[in-house]
Amino acid sequence: MIQSITPIGWLIISLFVLFIIGVNVSLFLSFRKKSGSDHWTDRMRRAGEVLRDPWKNENAKISELSEKVNQLRQKSSDKENS
Repeated sequence: MIQSITPIGWLIISLFVLFIIGVNVSLFLSFRKKSGSDHWTDRMRRAGEVLRDPWKNENAKISELSEKVNQLRQKSSDKENS
């Protein structure tokens, strides 16, 4: 025989449906608010750049540190020679 759904069952079903609708609306709104610079093509281009040179950011930071160390060494050697 077919059993009817209890009021608690209807409450659980309605809360579940509201939850699913809320998640979908929030996802839709979050995609609309994103800027154009975060488009999937930009992400793919950045991924390609990382694959071509995975240590690019680290190398740039190390080069900058090396330049600063050389400047400090020149300053200290200039002070010692004076």
